[in-house]
Amino acid sequence: MIRAENLTRKFGDFIAVDAVCFEVGAGEIFAFLGPNGAGKTTTIKMLTTLLAVTSGKLEIDGLDPTRHKNEVRRRFGIVFQDPSLDQELTAWENMSCTVRSTTCPASCVASAPRRCSQRSACGIARTAE
Repeated sequence: MIRAENLTRKFGDFIAVDAVCFEVGAGEIFAFLGPNGAGKTTTIKMLTTLLAVTSGKLEIDGLDPTRHKNEVRRRFGIVFQDPSLDQELTAWENMSCTVRSTTCPASCVASAPRRCSQRSACGIARTAE
């Protein structure tokens, strides 16, 4: 369950997300649609703990993302509209880059692609490069 109440994010004087309110119930599929600059990416970054909330309240499965970052991150799955893979990199390198862009500890970053492929969560195994 996701609940946002008056969710706001400012960058200096610029208001990127302005008092957004929404709720996503258990089992629902939710999408953000809107023009460029509407605040979709900024909102996703706040939901996934990659960006701090300026004001308002955010709750993910009853958890406060500012106090329970790791637990909140474990509960998220995101599918982007456009592929965000670098075609010049292998699948392994793309996964490593994605994990590095989060605030995971270095030990997590180093082992994440291996753990993912071992679990067959991605169906990707490391091959000779």
